[in-house]
Amino acid sequence: LSGVSISAYWLSTFLWDNLSYQITVVLISILFFMVAIIRKSSLYETAIFVLILELFGLASSGFTYIFTFWLPDAATAQIAMIFFNFIFGFALSIVGMVLRLLPTTRPMYMSTLRYIFLLSPLCCVGDALNNIALRTIWELRELGPGKEYKIFDIEIVGLSIIYLSVETIVYLSITIGLEYILGLPIYQAWMNKYFIKLPVVSDKDKNTKDEDVLAEEERIHNGRSNNNANNANDSGTDTNGSNSGIDDTIIVDSVQKVYYTGQKHAVKGCSIGIPNGECFGLLGINGAGKTSLLSMLSGEFPPTTGGITLNGLNLLTNAHECRKHIGYCPQFDALFDLLTAREHLALYARLKGIQECDIEAVVNQKITEMGLTEYQDRLAGRSL
Repeated sequence: LSGVSISAYWLSTFLWDNLSYQITVVLISILFFMVAIIRKSSLYETAIFVLILELFGLASSGFTYIFTFWLPDAATAQIAMIFFNFIFGFALSIVGMVLRLLPTTRPMYMSTLRYIFLLSPLCCVGDALNNIALRTIWELRELGPGKEYKIFDIEIVGLSIIYLSVETIVYLSITIGLEYILGLPIYQAWMNKYFIKLPVVSDKDKNTKDEDVLAEEERIHNGRSNNNANNANDSGTDTNGSNSGIDDTIIVDSVQKVYYTGQKHAVKGCSIGIPNGECFGLLGINGAGKTSLLSMLSGEFPPTTGGITLNGLNLLTNAHECRKHIGYCPQFDALFDLLTAREHLALYARLKGIQECDIEAVVNQKITEMGLTEYQDRLAGRSL
């Protein structure tokens, strides 16, 4: 809603997560190299292990992102991913090692199951470490006396490195694709069609509508918006008294919203047209459906029934294009504690596509207009 593209959001998240991950990699690398030096073991194999750790961070980031679309919050996601990685990472690599040790299951594992198991990035790490440690055993069992595997052979760490490299690209691409597809209200509308039963609006609800509400509904239903007014009325006002000759920038037509959980009927039918330049206030008691309607207008989720048009664009079919015309200030978390007022304005100016050469002038203008000159360089997280 702030103007960040989906690819920019996920790529920057990916970059930050892996930069943070370097702290872990460096600490583990120091430990393993110290052990290798003390035990006089191969520094070459230790370096390969560090390479695998680096690739694991890249591959597991996108792998984990995919699951976030179906997990409700960070705490649940953390527990779920720890459990998933234990089962399909650590445990699966142990199972793979046992299957490879047994002569009866080795052919099936090496030809088929191993390629499936390695779809889990953590299993790739486990498989590679097991194969480095057991390389001598694999040589005796699979090659015979006098023959040996090279460490980068497919049978040792080669396949894991290939999988981790490919998974880095594939899983991150799937994440971006899912974000794009699942964020389209038309997809969510399809889900609504097949998974939600729309409650019937009672006669009581219909009969409690004010006359001006009914008049606005009739204007929208009859298509008398976007300058499609009854031209017989030269004054630009229809028989109901509405300014039907005004170009409506926002059109909400018979919108209803029912949530999956509990089949809650949040919005029971709303029809309004808001002209360009008009300041429109949406009033109602708690639970009236204000937040739901605003969330639908911003494209966060679609109406269960009805249609929304923003600036001539259908929100269901042009959600991403519509968001380029939307500015949204949430009730909470609107500011970043570690940015100043000036930095906030510069950030959003860039997100909204203002040319770099114009940003300073625009920011200075807004600071003056809003009386923020005294506070322009103060962190948002500090009290006045």
